[in-house]
Amino acid sequence: METKKERILVLDILTGIAIILVVLGHHKFLREYADWYLAYDAIIYSFHMGFFMCISGFLIKYSYHPDMTYWEYVKRKIKKFVPPYLIVGVIGALIANISVFSLPRFIKDIALLLYSPLDGEIQIIWYIYVLLIFYLITPFIMKLSKEAFYVLLALAVGMSCISHVIPDIFCLSAIFRLFVFYLLGVLICEHRDKIKTVKNQVLFYLSIPFLLFCVSCIWLNFNPLTQFGGVCKFVPSLLSLPFMLLLARWLSSICFCRKGLCVISKYAFQIYFIQMFIIQAMWMVYIKIFHGIGSIAAIFYVIISTTITILSIIWMVKFYNQLVKIKR
Repeated sequence: METKKERILVLDILTGIAIILVVLGHHKFLREYADWYLAYDAIIYSFHMGFFMCISGFLIKYSYHPDMTYWEYVKRKIKKFVPPYLIVGVIGALIANISVFSLPRFIKDIALLLYSPLDGEIQIIWYIYVLLIFYLITPFIMKLSKEAFYVLLALAVGMSCISHVIPDIFCLSAIFRLFVFYLLGVLICEHRDKIKTVKNQVLFYLSIPFLLFCVSCIWLNFNPLTQFGGVCKFVPSLLSLPFMLLLARWLSSICFCRKGLCVISKYAFQIYFIQMFIIQAMWMVYIKIFHGIGSIAAIFYVIISTTITILSIIWMVKFYNQLVKIKR
């Protein structure tokens, strides 16, 4: 009999941080209006997807039920991920073709959802594509011996470091890059009781390399690791993990931060899927009214836009759930 696992406070806070970083990072149009965004972009896109996948790996392991058959497990994951993935992808393709509709282009955009989402109109949903693949191999990963798991983890490190030379078709480049963080999430989940005992002071010392990396990105206004290929995302992602755990522990002691991030975490799935539509809509309205934005004003804009995006999605989902309850 499947039982519902207890929620883990620190994990909820980490998930909340991760999804906020995703929303902040999708304000790409600010590149041409704010110089500071280049440094921010260099930092966030060097680590946040590896960090996000590590959380996902933890959750996959934590929620996994070994008593389920493989096909029952697969069916559940396909039912959860595939419908929203296709719906968002089709809507994105329709919006992209709304000005001058082209059936061949629309068909191509739909096909890209299946074999190369990184090249599609709604590129952000590539993560769901990769995540589903990791879900599908999870039952096999869980059956590995400890020795085999660590051998696979070592191979995954190498895969991540050469991911920049792997083609994007079927998201292979992203799979190579993120597989190690999926495995790390599984490993962290297995040893979560030991990790709880690690003191904040130790985490702070372990966080120093990541903080120095962030400072260097701000100072140089770009990521100094980009010349090293796949390593440029593997290293910062790995270095970010102690800092993010320390940050989550600090935020858990602040009541409004703890409550707010836990709510955001609860709706992370819906925020991930819907946020780009709201971000783009808000920007189109803003730019039509004001025709531009200054570098300093961009800071306030991105904070306000991120807040409105997240809150509006949470309210939309809550409203939808209430309608469903009323109908029942």
